[in-house]
Amino acid sequence: MYKNIYRRKILSKIGESSADLFGKSSFSIASITTSSGISTNLYICEKQPIFFEERSNGPLYPSIYLAWQTPKSFPTLYIPELAFGYIQNGADLMLPGVIINEKIQLPMIERDSPICISIYSEKHDSIKGPIAVGKCLMSRDEMISSSMKGKGVQILHYYQDALWEYGHRETVPTFDASEILSPVIEQPSESKEDIAENITENTAELNINDQDDVVELPPEDDTKAEATEDAETQEEFLRKAFLYALRYKLPEDIKFPLDVGQFYATYLLKSLPEGRKLDMKKTKYKKFSTFLQQVNETAGDGNWFVTILSKKGIDSITDNAAPLSDSSSTSRSTKPGKVKVAECFTLTEASLQLIKQLLPNCSFKKGDILHQNELSEMVKKYVTEKSLLKNGNKAELDETLQIIVKQFTGGIVPINDISQKLSAHMTKAFLITAPDGRRSLRKTQLPQIVLSTEKRAGNKHVTLVNNLQAFGIDAKEFAQKVQIGSATGATLISQAPNCIGPQVLINGNQINFIIVLLDDYGVQKKFVKGAELGVKDKKKGKK
Repeated sequence: MYKNIYRRKILSKIGESSADLFGKSSFSIASITTSSGISTNLYICEKQPIFFEERSNGPLYPSIYLAWQTPKSFPTLYIPELAFGYIQNGADLMLPGVIINEKIQLPMIERDSPICISIYSEKHDSIKGPIAVGKCLMSRDEMISSSMKGKGVQILHYYQDALWEYGHRETVPTFDASEILSPVIEQPSESKEDIAENITENTAELNINDQDDVVELPPEDDTKAEATEDAETQEEFLRKAFLYALRYKLPEDIKFPLDVGQFYATYLLKSLPEGRKLDMKKTKYKKFSTFLQQVNETAGDGNWFVTILSKKGIDSITDNAAPLSDSSSTSRSTKPGKVKVAECFTLTEASLQLIKQLLPNCSFKKGDILHQNELSEMVKKYVTEKSLLKNGNKAELDETLQIIVKQFTGGIVPINDISQKLSAHMTKAFLITAPDGRRSLRKTQLPQIVLSTEKRAGNKHVTLVNNLQAFGIDAKEFAQKVQIGSATGATLISQAPNCIGPQVLINGNQINFIIVLLDDYGVQKKFVKGAELGVKDKKKGKK
Protein backbone atom coordinates (compact mmCIF):
# COMPACT_ATOMS: atom_id res chain seq x y z
CA MET A 1 0.00 0.00 0.00
CA TYR A 2 1.07 3.56 -0.62
CA LYS A 3 1.54 6.20 2.01
CA ASN A 4 -0.66 9.29 1.92
CA ILE A 5 2.16 11.37 0.45
CA TYR A 6 2.17 9.20 -2.68
CA ARG A 7 -1.60 9.13 -2.81
CA ARG A 8 -1.67 12.94 -2.82
CA LYS A 9 0.98 12.97 -5.53
CA ILE A 10 -1.10 10.77 -7.80
CA LEU A 11 -4.38 12.56 -7.18
CA SER A 12 -2.76 15.92 -7.82
CA LYS A 13 -2.08 14.79 -11.39
CA ILE A 14 -5.78 14.62 -12.20
CA GLY A 15 -6.94 17.69 -10.28
CA GLU A 16 -9.13 18.09 -7.24
CA SER A 17 -12.33 17.86 -9.27
CA SER A 18 -11.45 14.32 -10.35
CA ALA A 19 -9.90 13.08 -7.09
CA ASP A 20 -13.26 11.84 -5.79
CA LEU A 21 -13.27 9.22 -8.57
CA PHE A 22 -11.22 6.98 -6.30
CA GLY A 23 -12.72 7.85 -2.92
CA LYS A 24 -10.70 6.10 -0.26
CA SER A 25 -9.57 3.28 -2.52
CA SER A 26 -6.06 2.08 -1.88
CA PHE A 27 -3.30 2.13 -4.45
CA SER A 28 -0.75 -0.54 -5.21
CA ILE A 29 2.33 -0.69 -7.39
CA ALA A 30 3.59 -3.27 -9.86
CA SER A 31 7.02 -3.43 -11.45
CA ILE A 32 6.97 -4.30 -15.15
CA THR A 33 9.39 -4.33 -18.04
CA THR A 34 8.21 -3.16 -21.43
CA SER A 35 8.89 -4.96 -24.70
CA SER A 36 11.69 -2.46 -25.35
CA GLY A 37 13.37 -3.40 -22.05
CA ILE A 38 12.42 -0.29 -20.05
CA SER A 39 11.73 -0.86 -16.35
CA THR A 40 8.43 0.76 -15.46
CA ASN A 41 6.34 1.31 -12.33
CA LEU A 42 2.63 0.66 -12.75
CA TYR A 43 0.18 2.32 -10.34
CA ILE A 44 -2.99 0.30 -9.79
CA CYS A 45 -6.32 1.15 -8.14
CA GLU A 46 -9.00 -1.52 -7.68
CA LYS A 47 -7.12 -3.86 -10.07
CA GLN A 48 -7.17 -1.16 -12.75
CA PRO A 49 -3.93 0.45 -14.06
CA ILE A 50 -4.18 4.22 -13.76
CA PHE A 51 -0.61 5.56 -14.13
CA PHE A 52 2.78 4.31 -15.25
CA GLU A 53 6.24 5.84 -15.12
CA GLU A 54 9.78 4.95 -15.99
CA ARG A 55 11.79 4.13 -12.88
CA SER A 56 14.35 6.80 -13.73
CA ASN A 57 12.12 9.44 -12.13
CA GLY A 58 10.29 10.12 -15.39
CA PRO A 59 6.86 11.80 -15.56
CA LEU A 60 3.68 9.95 -14.69
CA TYR A 61 1.70 8.83 -17.76
CA PRO A 62 -2.04 8.14 -17.41
CA SER A 63 -3.45 4.86 -18.65
CA ILE A 64 -6.26 5.09 -21.18
CA TYR A 65 -8.60 3.75 -18.45
CA LEU A 66 -7.91 6.82 -16.31
CA ALA A 67 -8.09 9.15 -19.31
CA TRP A 68 -11.55 7.77 -20.15
CA GLN A 69 -12.81 8.78 -16.70
CA THR A 70 -11.27 12.26 -16.81
CA PRO A 71 -10.92 13.15 -20.51
CA LYS A 72 -10.48 16.87 -19.75
CA SER A 73 -7.63 16.40 -17.29
CA PHE A 74 -4.85 15.70 -19.78
CA PRO A 75 -3.60 17.54 -22.89
CA THR A 76 -4.83 15.75 -25.99
CA LEU A 77 -4.10 15.60 -29.71
CA TYR A 78 -6.82 14.52 -32.15
CA ILE A 79 -6.41 12.25 -35.17
CA PRO A 80 -8.73 10.67 -37.77
CA GLU A 81 -9.91 7.07 -37.38
CA LEU A 82 -7.54 5.83 -40.06
CA ALA A 83 -4.41 6.95 -38.22
CA PHE A 84 -5.15 4.68 -35.25
CA GLY A 85 -4.52 1.63 -37.42
CA TYR A 86 -0.92 2.78 -37.89
CA ILE A 87 -0.49 3.24 -34.15
CA GLN A 88 -1.69 -0.31 -33.54
CA ASN A 89 0.88 -1.49 -36.08
CA GLY A 90 3.66 0.06 -34.01
CA ALA A 91 4.04 3.49 -35.63
CA ASP A 92 4.59 6.70 -33.68
CA LEU A 93 2.37 9.70 -34.37
CA MET A 94 3.43 11.90 -37.29
CA LEU A 95 2.39 15.54 -36.99
CA PRO A 96 0.72 15.76 -40.47
CA GLY A 97 -1.88 13.32 -39.10
CA VAL A 98 -2.90 15.67 -36.28
CA ILE A 99 -6.22 17.45 -36.83
CA ILE A 100 -6.21 21.23 -36.51
CA ASN A 101 -9.31 23.19 -37.46
CA GLU A 102 -11.66 25.88 -36.24
CA LYS A 103 -12.70 23.69 -33.29
CA ILE A 104 -9.41 21.99 -32.43
CA GLN A 105 -6.08 23.68 -31.80
CA LEU A 106 -2.84 22.51 -30.27
CA PRO A 107 -2.80 22.28 -26.46
CA MET A 108 -0.03 23.88 -24.38
CA ILE A 109 2.52 21.04 -24.22
CA GLU A 110 6.24 20.76 -23.58
CA ARG A 111 8.87 18.41 -24.96
CA ASP A 112 8.99 15.02 -23.13
CA SER A 113 5.65 15.68 -21.41
CA PRO A 114 2.75 13.15 -21.40
CA ILE A 115 0.11 13.53 -24.09
CA CYS A 116 -3.14 11.69 -24.85
CA ILE A 117 -4.40 10.93 -28.35
CA SER A 118 -8.09 10.73 -29.27
CA ILE A 119 -10.03 10.14 -32.48
CA TYR A 120 -12.15 12.99 -33.82
CA SER A 121 -15.01 12.34 -36.26
CA GLU A 122 -15.98 15.46 -38.19
CA LYS A 123 -18.99 13.70 -39.70
CA HIS A 124 -20.55 12.90 -36.32
CA ASP A 125 -18.82 15.72 -34.39
CA SER A 126 -17.76 13.17 -31.80
CA ILE A 127 -14.61 12.14 -29.95
CA LYS A 128 -13.54 8.57 -29.27
CA GLY A 129 -10.97 7.83 -26.63
CA PRO A 130 -8.31 8.65 -25.71
CA ILE A 131 -7.02 5.66 -27.62
CA ALA A 132 -3.31 6.15 -26.95
CA VAL A 133 -0.83 7.79 -24.58
CA GLY A 134 2.66 8.93 -25.48
CA LYS A 135 5.61 11.25 -24.93
CA CYS A 136 5.80 14.59 -26.76
CA LEU A 137 8.88 14.78 -28.96
CA MET A 138 8.28 18.50 -29.55
CA SER A 139 6.76 21.36 -27.61
CA ARG A 140 3.73 23.19 -28.96
CA ASP A 141 5.93 26.02 -30.29
CA GLU A 142 8.29 23.55 -31.93
CA MET A 143 5.37 21.80 -33.65
CA ILE A 144 4.16 25.11 -35.04
CA SER A 145 7.62 26.22 -36.16
CA SER A 146 8.08 22.87 -37.95
CA SER A 147 4.85 23.54 -39.91
CA MET A 148 3.39 20.38 -38.35
CA LYS A 149 5.92 18.10 -40.00
CA GLY A 150 7.90 15.19 -38.60
CA LYS A 151 7.40 12.79 -35.72
CA GLY A 152 5.48 14.44 -32.90
CA VAL A 153 4.69 11.76 -30.32
CA GLN A 154 6.39 8.57 -29.21
CA ILE A 155 3.60 6.10 -28.51
CA LEU A 156 3.96 4.32 -25.16
CA HIS A 157 0.52 2.81 -24.57
CA TYR A 158 -2.58 2.26 -26.73
CA TYR A 159 -5.98 0.61 -26.77
CA GLN A 160 -5.85 -3.23 -26.83
CA ASP A 161 -2.13 -3.46 -25.97
CA ALA A 162 -0.73 -5.54 -23.08
CA LEU A 163 -1.36 -2.77 -20.53
CA TRP A 164 -5.00 -2.55 -21.61
CA GLU A 165 -5.31 -6.34 -21.24
CA TYR A 166 -3.98 -6.01 -17.66
CA GLY A 167 -7.07 -3.97 -16.78
CA HIS A 168 -10.80 -4.63 -17.14
CA ARG A 169 -10.60 -4.70 -20.95
CA GLU A 170 -13.32 -2.13 -21.44
CA THR A 171 -14.19 -0.67 -24.85
CA VAL A 172 -13.35 2.85 -25.97
CA PRO A 173 -16.01 5.40 -24.98
CA THR A 174 -17.37 8.00 -27.40
CA PHE A 175 -18.25 11.54 -26.34
CA ASP A 176 -20.02 14.42 -27.99
CA ALA A 177 -17.32 16.85 -29.13
CA SER A 178 -19.00 19.77 -27.37
CA GLU A 179 -18.54 17.96 -24.04
CA ILE A 180 -14.77 17.67 -24.46
CA LEU A 181 -13.55 20.54 -26.60
CA SER A 182 -13.20 23.90 -24.94
CA PRO A 183 -14.07 27.07 -26.86
CA VAL A 184 -11.12 28.04 -29.06
CA ILE A 185 -9.12 30.99 -27.76
CA GLU A 186 -8.00 33.38 -30.47
CA GLN A 187 -4.32 32.74 -31.23
CA PRO A 188 -1.73 35.36 -32.24
CA SER A 189 -1.80 36.09 -35.95
CA GLU A 190 1.72 34.70 -36.54
CA SER A 191 0.75 31.35 -35.03
CA LYS A 192 -2.25 31.14 -37.30
CA GLU A 193 -0.10 31.70 -40.33
CA ASP A 194 2.32 28.97 -39.28
CA ILE A 195 -0.33 26.29 -38.98
CA ALA A 196 -2.62 27.53 -41.76
CA GLU A 197 -1.49 24.73 -44.04
CA ASN A 198 -3.14 22.24 -41.70
CA ILE A 199 -6.46 24.07 -41.61
CA THR A 200 -8.86 23.56 -44.51
CA GLU A 201 -10.76 26.74 -45.32
CA ASN A 202 -14.20 26.20 -46.82
CA THR A 203 -13.97 29.02 -49.33
CA ALA A 204 -14.91 27.02 -52.43
CA GLU A 205 -18.43 27.44 -53.73
CA LEU A 206 -18.99 23.72 -54.19
CA ASN A 207 -19.81 21.68 -51.08
CA ILE A 208 -20.38 17.91 -51.52
CA ASN A 209 -22.15 15.94 -48.80
CA ASP A 210 -20.85 12.37 -48.42
CA GLN A 211 -24.37 11.19 -47.63
CA ASP A 212 -25.64 12.23 -51.05
CA ASP A 213 -25.41 9.59 -53.77
CA VAL A 214 -25.76 12.09 -56.62
CA VAL A 215 -24.55 15.67 -56.47
CA GLU A 216 -25.30 18.34 -59.08
CA LEU A 217 -22.15 20.21 -60.04
CA PRO A 218 -21.78 23.53 -61.82
CA PRO A 219 -20.25 23.57 -65.31
CA GLU A 220 -16.57 22.71 -65.33
CA ASP A 221 -15.38 26.25 -65.99
CA ASP A 222 -17.19 27.48 -62.90
CA THR A 223 -16.18 24.92 -60.26
CA LYS A 224 -13.05 26.81 -59.30
CA ALA A 225 -14.53 30.29 -59.48
CA GLU A 226 -13.28 32.69 -56.86
CA ALA A 227 -15.52 33.83 -54.04
CA THR A 228 -15.42 37.38 -55.31
CA GLU A 229 -16.14 37.68 -59.00
CA ASP A 230 -15.51 40.72 -61.14
CA ALA A 231 -18.15 42.27 -63.38
CA GLU A 232 -16.88 40.53 -66.49
CA THR A 233 -17.22 37.08 -64.90
CA GLN A 234 -20.74 37.92 -63.75
CA GLU A 235 -21.67 39.03 -67.27
CA GLU A 236 -20.34 35.82 -68.79
CA PHE A 237 -22.16 33.78 -66.18
CA LEU A 238 -25.38 35.71 -66.85
CA ARG A 239 -25.12 34.95 -70.58
CA LYS A 240 -24.54 31.24 -69.96
CA ALA A 241 -27.44 31.05 -67.54
CA PHE A 242 -29.74 32.91 -69.95
CA LEU A 243 -28.91 30.64 -72.91
CA TYR A 244 -29.32 27.53 -70.82
CA ALA A 245 -32.70 28.65 -69.44
CA LEU A 246 -33.90 29.68 -72.90
CA ARG A 247 -32.94 26.38 -74.49
CA TYR A 248 -33.66 23.83 -71.78
CA LYS A 249 -35.99 25.37 -69.17
CA LEU A 250 -38.54 27.28 -71.23
CA PRO A 251 -41.53 24.97 -71.93
CA GLU A 252 -42.34 24.41 -75.58
CA ASP A 253 -45.99 25.28 -74.94
CA ILE A 254 -45.12 28.56 -73.24
CA LYS A 255 -47.59 31.31 -74.00
CA PHE A 256 -46.35 34.77 -74.98
CA PRO A 257 -46.10 37.54 -74.05
CA LEU A 258 -44.06 36.60 -70.99
CA ASP A 259 -43.10 39.20 -68.40
CA VAL A 260 -39.32 39.72 -68.32
CA GLY A 261 -39.24 39.55 -64.52
CA GLN A 262 -41.19 36.31 -64.57
CA PHE A 263 -38.71 34.73 -66.99
CA TYR A 264 -35.80 35.87 -64.83
CA ALA A 265 -37.24 34.54 -61.55
CA THR A 266 -39.04 31.42 -62.80
CA TYR A 267 -36.66 30.05 -65.42
CA LEU A 268 -33.23 31.70 -65.27
CA LEU A 269 -32.58 31.82 -61.52
CA LYS A 270 -33.90 28.28 -61.02
CA SER A 271 -31.51 26.94 -63.66
CA LEU A 272 -28.37 28.17 -61.86
CA PRO A 273 -25.99 25.42 -60.72
CA GLU A 274 -26.11 24.55 -57.04
CA GLY A 275 -23.97 26.90 -54.99
CA ARG A 276 -23.78 29.66 -57.64
CA LYS A 277 -25.37 33.05 -57.29
CA LEU A 278 -26.07 35.75 -59.82
CA ASP A 279 -25.98 39.41 -58.85
CA MET A 280 -27.44 41.52 -61.64
CA LYS A 281 -26.19 44.72 -60.00
CA LYS A 282 -22.58 43.55 -60.42
CA THR A 283 -22.97 43.44 -64.20
CA LYS A 284 -22.75 46.41 -66.52
CA TYR A 285 -26.44 45.93 -67.41
CA LYS A 286 -27.77 46.54 -63.87
CA LYS A 287 -31.22 45.42 -65.11
CA PHE A 288 -32.20 42.16 -66.81
CA SER A 289 -34.32 43.99 -69.37
CA THR A 290 -31.22 45.97 -70.44
CA PHE A 291 -29.32 42.70 -70.89
CA LEU A 292 -32.08 41.28 -73.08
CA GLN A 293 -32.03 44.32 -75.30
CA GLN A 294 -28.30 43.91 -75.94
CA VAL A 295 -27.91 40.14 -76.03
CA ASN A 296 -29.49 39.78 -79.48
CA GLU A 297 -26.51 41.62 -80.97
CA THR A 298 -24.28 38.66 -80.04
CA ALA A 299 -26.39 36.06 -81.87
CA GLY A 300 -24.78 36.75 -85.24
CA ASP A 301 -26.07 38.19 -88.50
CA GLY A 302 -29.76 37.56 -89.01
CA ASN A 303 -30.15 35.70 -85.72
CA TRP A 304 -31.76 36.70 -82.46
CA PHE A 305 -32.68 35.19 -79.10
CA VAL A 306 -35.84 36.96 -77.93
CA THR A 307 -38.02 39.85 -79.04
CA ILE A 308 -38.84 42.46 -76.41
CA LEU A 309 -41.87 44.74 -76.25
CA SER A 310 -42.01 47.68 -73.85
CA LYS A 311 -45.47 48.97 -73.11
CA LYS A 312 -46.42 51.41 -70.37
CA GLY A 313 -43.10 50.77 -68.60
CA ILE A 314 -43.53 46.98 -68.61
CA ASP A 315 -41.08 44.82 -70.60
CA SER A 316 -42.34 41.54 -72.05
CA ILE A 317 -40.88 38.75 -74.16
CA THR A 318 -43.14 38.31 -77.16
CA ASP A 319 -41.26 35.47 -78.92
CA ASN A 320 -38.34 33.14 -78.24
CA ALA A 321 -35.25 32.48 -80.29
CA ALA A 322 -35.20 31.83 -84.00
CA PRO A 323 -32.81 29.09 -85.19
CA LEU A 324 -29.20 30.17 -84.80
CA SER A 325 -26.49 29.83 -87.39
CA ASP A 326 -24.31 26.73 -87.33
CA SER A 327 -21.29 28.89 -86.56
CA SER A 328 -22.81 29.97 -83.26
CA SER A 329 -21.74 28.09 -80.16
CA THR A 330 -25.35 28.20 -79.02
CA SER A 331 -26.72 26.60 -82.15
CA ARG A 332 -29.81 24.47 -81.80
CA SER A 333 -28.45 21.65 -83.90
CA THR A 334 -30.54 18.51 -84.08
CA LYS A 335 -27.45 16.50 -83.27
CA PRO A 336 -27.33 16.00 -79.50
CA GLY A 337 -24.38 16.94 -77.32
CA LYS A 338 -22.10 14.24 -76.00
CA VAL A 339 -22.36 12.44 -72.69
CA LYS A 340 -19.01 12.11 -70.93
CA VAL A 341 -18.47 9.65 -68.07
CA ALA A 342 -15.22 9.85 -66.12
CA GLU A 343 -14.28 7.53 -63.26
CA CYS A 344 -12.87 9.51 -60.35
CA PHE A 345 -12.60 9.64 -56.56
CA THR A 346 -13.94 11.95 -53.86
CA LEU A 347 -11.82 12.75 -50.84
CA THR A 348 -12.82 11.32 -47.49
CA GLU A 349 -11.54 12.57 -44.15
CA ALA A 350 -9.10 9.65 -43.99
CA SER A 351 -7.69 10.18 -47.48
CA LEU A 352 -7.48 13.94 -46.90
CA GLN A 353 -5.17 13.40 -43.94
CA LEU A 354 -2.91 11.16 -46.04
CA ILE A 355 -2.78 13.65 -48.90
CA LYS A 356 -1.82 16.43 -46.49
CA GLN A 357 1.18 14.35 -45.50
CA LEU A 358 2.24 14.37 -49.16
CA LEU A 359 1.30 17.98 -49.83
CA PRO A 360 1.04 19.94 -46.55
CA ASN A 361 0.25 23.16 -48.41
CA CYS A 362 -2.57 21.72 -50.51
CA SER A 363 -6.00 23.37 -50.46
CA PHE A 364 -8.01 20.18 -50.85
CA LYS A 365 -11.06 19.65 -48.68
CA LYS A 366 -13.37 16.78 -47.93
CA GLY A 367 -15.54 15.92 -50.94
CA ASP A 368 -13.16 17.30 -53.58
CA ILE A 369 -12.86 15.32 -56.83
CA LEU A 370 -9.61 13.72 -57.97
CA HIS A 371 -8.98 11.72 -61.13
CA GLN A 372 -6.59 8.77 -61.16
CA ASN A 373 -4.01 10.61 -63.27
CA GLU A 374 -4.08 13.57 -60.86
CA LEU A 375 -3.50 11.19 -57.97
CA SER A 376 -0.55 9.56 -59.70
CA GLU A 377 0.98 12.94 -60.55
CA MET A 378 0.60 14.01 -56.92
CA VAL A 379 2.49 10.96 -55.67
CA LYS A 380 5.15 11.29 -58.37
CA LYS A 381 5.68 14.96 -57.49
CA TYR A 382 6.26 14.06 -53.84
CA VAL A 383 8.63 11.22 -54.75
CA THR A 384 10.61 13.45 -57.11
CA GLU A 385 10.90 16.35 -54.65
CA LYS A 386 12.09 14.00 -51.90
CA SER A 387 14.64 12.33 -54.26
CA LEU A 388 12.95 8.96 -53.74
CA LEU A 389 12.42 8.18 -57.42
CA LYS A 390 13.98 4.91 -58.62
CA ASN A 391 14.28 3.27 -62.03
CA GLY A 392 11.18 1.61 -63.42
CA ASN A 393 8.78 4.28 -62.08
CA LYS A 394 9.34 3.08 -58.53
CA ALA A 395 9.86 4.89 -55.23
CA GLU A 396 11.87 4.29 -52.09
CA LEU A 397 9.58 4.38 -49.06
CA ASP A 398 10.19 7.10 -46.50
CA GLU A 399 8.16 7.46 -43.27
CA THR A 400 5.26 9.19 -45.02
CA LEU A 401 4.99 6.63 -47.84
CA GLN A 402 5.31 3.78 -45.32
CA ILE A 403 2.19 5.07 -43.58
CA ILE A 404 0.27 5.22 -46.86
CA VAL A 405 1.17 1.71 -48.04
CA LYS A 406 1.16 0.27 -44.48
CA GLN A 407 4.63 -1.15 -44.93
CA PHE A 408 6.86 -0.14 -42.04
CA THR A 409 10.03 -2.00 -43.03
CA GLY A 410 10.97 0.34 -45.88
CA GLY A 411 11.72 -0.91 -49.38
CA ILE A 412 11.04 0.06 -52.99
CA VAL A 413 7.57 -0.20 -54.55
CA PRO A 414 5.97 0.94 -57.83
CA ILE A 415 4.47 4.44 -57.75
CA ASN A 416 1.20 3.01 -59.10
CA ASP A 417 0.94 0.80 -56.02
CA ILE A 418 1.22 3.87 -53.79
CA SER A 419 -1.51 5.63 -55.79
CA GLN A 420 -3.80 2.62 -55.52
CA LYS A 421 -3.25 2.37 -51.76
CA LEU A 422 -4.10 6.05 -51.47
CA SER A 423 -7.23 5.76 -53.64
CA ALA A 424 -8.44 2.81 -51.51
CA HIS A 425 -9.23 5.36 -48.77
CA MET A 426 -11.36 7.45 -51.14
CA THR A 427 -14.90 7.06 -52.40
CA LYS A 428 -15.09 5.86 -55.99
CA ALA A 429 -17.41 7.99 -58.05
CA PHE A 430 -18.47 8.82 -61.60
CA LEU A 431 -18.36 12.36 -62.95
CA ILE A 432 -21.06 12.68 -65.61
CA THR A 433 -21.14 15.58 -68.06
CA ALA A 434 -24.59 15.85 -69.64
CA PRO A 435 -25.16 16.86 -73.29
CA ASP A 436 -26.03 20.39 -72.17
CA GLY A 437 -22.80 20.78 -70.19
CA ARG A 438 -24.24 20.19 -66.74
CA ARG A 439 -22.19 17.95 -64.50
CA SER A 440 -23.24 15.58 -61.74
CA LEU A 441 -21.30 13.35 -59.42
CA ARG A 442 -22.68 9.88 -58.70
CA LYS A 443 -21.07 8.21 -55.69
CA THR A 444 -22.86 4.91 -56.06
CA GLN A 445 -22.22 2.41 -58.83
CA LEU A 446 -23.23 3.94 -62.14
CA PRO A 447 -26.39 2.25 -63.47
CA GLN A 448 -26.80 1.18 -67.08
CA ILE A 449 -29.33 2.48 -69.57
CA VAL A 450 -31.66 -0.51 -69.72
CA LEU A 451 -33.48 -1.34 -72.96
CA SER A 452 -36.30 -3.88 -72.99
CA THR A 453 -39.27 -4.91 -75.11
CA GLU A 454 -42.74 -5.99 -74.04
CA LYS A 455 -45.98 -7.14 -75.58
CA ARG A 456 -49.02 -5.05 -74.82
CA ALA A 457 -52.70 -5.33 -75.69
CA GLY A 458 -53.35 -6.48 -79.25
CA ASN A 459 -49.98 -8.26 -79.39
CA LYS A 460 -48.26 -4.94 -80.00
CA HIS A 461 -44.60 -4.61 -79.17
CA VAL A 462 -43.23 -1.62 -77.28
CA THR A 463 -39.70 -0.61 -76.35
CA LEU A 464 -38.87 0.70 -72.88
CA VAL A 465 -35.85 2.88 -72.12
CA ASN A 466 -34.82 3.31 -68.46
CA ASN A 467 -32.27 5.47 -66.61
CA LEU A 468 -31.63 8.19 -69.22
CA GLN A 469 -31.64 10.78 -66.45
CA ALA A 470 -28.67 9.07 -64.76
CA PHE A 471 -26.58 10.18 -67.74
CA GLY A 472 -28.02 13.69 -67.88
CA ILE A 473 -30.10 12.95 -71.00
CA ASP A 474 -33.39 14.83 -71.20
CA ALA A 475 -36.02 12.09 -71.58
CA LYS A 476 -38.47 14.46 -73.29
CA GLU A 477 -35.89 15.55 -75.85
CA PHE A 478 -34.86 11.92 -76.37
CA ALA A 479 -38.48 10.86 -77.00
CA GLN A 480 -38.90 13.64 -79.58
CA LYS A 481 -35.79 12.49 -81.45
CA VAL A 482 -37.11 8.93 -81.49
CA GLN A 483 -40.47 10.09 -82.80
CA ILE A 484 -38.88 12.06 -85.62
CA GLY A 485 -36.15 9.57 -86.44
CA SER A 486 -38.22 6.38 -86.39
CA ALA A 487 -41.60 7.89 -87.35
CA THR A 488 -43.39 6.31 -84.40
CA GLY A 489 -45.04 7.33 -81.16
CA ALA A 490 -43.15 7.80 -77.89
CA THR A 491 -44.45 8.77 -74.47
CA LEU A 492 -42.97 9.41 -71.03
CA ILE A 493 -43.91 7.43 -67.94
CA SER A 494 -43.03 9.06 -64.63
CA GLN A 495 -42.19 6.99 -61.54
CA ALA A 496 -41.72 3.76 -63.47
CA PRO A 497 -40.32 0.91 -61.33
CA ASN A 498 -36.53 0.41 -61.37
CA CYS A 499 -36.04 3.56 -63.43
CA ILE A 500 -34.09 6.72 -62.58
CA GLY A 501 -36.17 9.60 -63.89
CA PRO A 502 -38.89 9.27 -66.56
CA GLN A 503 -39.16 6.08 -68.60
CA VAL A 504 -39.53 6.40 -72.38
CA LEU A 505 -42.11 4.08 -73.96
CA ILE A 506 -41.85 3.70 -77.76
CA ASN A 507 -44.18 1.89 -80.14
CA GLY A 508 -42.61 -1.15 -81.83
CA ASN A 509 -39.16 -2.66 -81.43
CA GLN A 510 -36.89 0.35 -81.84
CA ILE A 511 -33.82 -1.07 -80.11
CA ASN A 512 -31.58 -0.73 -83.17
CA PHE A 513 -32.50 2.92 -83.69
CA ILE A 514 -32.04 3.68 -80.00
CA ILE A 515 -28.54 2.16 -80.01
CA VAL A 516 -27.56 4.49 -82.86
CA LEU A 517 -29.13 7.46 -81.09
CA LEU A 518 -27.35 6.69 -77.82
CA ASP A 519 -24.11 6.49 -79.75
CA ASP A 520 -24.82 10.00 -81.08
CA TYR A 521 -25.19 11.07 -77.44
CA GLY A 522 -21.77 9.59 -76.70
CA VAL A 523 -23.01 6.82 -74.40
CA GLN A 524 -20.55 3.93 -74.48
CA LYS A 525 -21.89 0.43 -75.11
CA LYS A 526 -20.70 -0.79 -71.72
CA PHE A 527 -23.28 1.52 -70.14
CA VAL A 528 -26.17 0.07 -72.20
CA LYS A 529 -28.00 -3.16 -71.36
CA GLY A 530 -30.37 -4.88 -73.80
CA ALA A 531 -28.74 -3.99 -77.12
CA GLU A 532 -29.04 -7.64 -78.22
CA LEU A 533 -32.87 -7.34 -78.23
CA GLY A 534 -32.90 -5.42 -81.51
CA VAL A 535 -34.49 -6.88 -84.64
CA LYS A 536 -31.93 -9.05 -86.45
CA ASP A 537 -31.21 -8.39 -90.11
CA LYS A 538 -32.10 -11.68 -91.85
CA LYS A 539 -29.98 -10.82 -94.90
CA LYS A 540 -26.89 -10.42 -92.76
CA GLY A 541 -24.56 -13.36 -92.87
CA LYS A 542 -25.90 -14.76 -96.14
CA LYS A 543 -23.43 -15.31 -98.92
